Amino acid sequence: MSETSCLHICHACVCPEFTSCRYPVHFHMMGDTSFTSWVANCSIHHTWNRGVTIHGTHQVHVRHTTAFVTTGHTFFLEDGVEYGNIFEGNCGFLTQVSNGMLITDNNPATFWMTNPNNTLIGNHAGGSLEGFGFWYHLDDNPGGASKTYSICPKYETMGVFKNNLAHSNQFYGLRIHPEYYQQSCPCCGQWNLTPARFEGLIGYKNGVNCVVATQVRQALHSCWLYVQPGRIHTVIGML
Repeated sequence: MSETSCLHICHACVCPEFTSCRYPVHFHMMGDTSFTSWVANCSIHHTWNRGVTIHGTHQVHVRHTTAFVTTGHTFFLEDGVEYGNIFEGNCGFLTQVSNGMLITDNNPATFWMTNPNNTLIGNHAGGSLEGFGFWYHLDDNPGGASKTYSICPKYETMGVFKNNLAHSNQFYGLRIHPEYYQQSCPCCGQWNLTPARFEGLIGYKNGVNCVVATQVRQALHSCWLYVQPGRIHTVIGML
C-alpha cells in the first residue's frame, strides 16, 4: 500500500514542456492506494505540462484543487487502466494547447478520462482553448506502461458523472469520443449493454455544442441545463 498527500500547496511554472513523466502532481504506477493518497486544496497554475496526472494508480481522491493556465490535458488519467479515482469540486480554467505530448493535446480537455469507472462530482471546466471541458476518450484496451487485454475501457462500467459545469470551451463542454458501449461484462465479447448515466451537467457558452457523443449506446442523461443553443450532437447511437 502506498500513501501520498498534497495539501494546501501552490505549484507554478513547473515541469518543462515536451518532457513526459514530469508533471506538477504525478501518481505513478502505485496500484491500488485505497484512498490513502489524495490531493486537496491545491493551486496549480502557469504550468507547461498538465496539472494532476494519475498513471497506473487507483482510488486517489483529488478534491478542491484549482488549475489555471495549464498546458495539455489537465486532470489526466494516463493509460486507461486507472479506476476508482474521485475528482470532486475541482476547477480548471484556460487549458492551453500542447504540441509536444499526445496528438490529442492539440485539442486539450481540462478533464481527460480514459476509463469511465471513475467519479467526477461538482467539477468546473472553463475556457479550454482549442478544446473541451470533459473528454471521455475510451479505447479498446489500455496502452503505454499499463498495456493489457484484460481491461476494456470502451465497454467498462460507468462510475459517477454528476453535477459538473462546463462553459466557455472552444468546442464542446462534454465529449464522448470515439466510442462508449457500457456492458455488464466488459471484456467478454458479448453484446450485453447496460445504461451509463451522465447526470446534472450545466453547460453554457461552449463554442460548438454543450455535448457531443460520437458512437454510443444507452448513455443516459438527466437534469442537464444548457444556457445556449445547440444542445446535444450525437453522430451515431443515442444519448
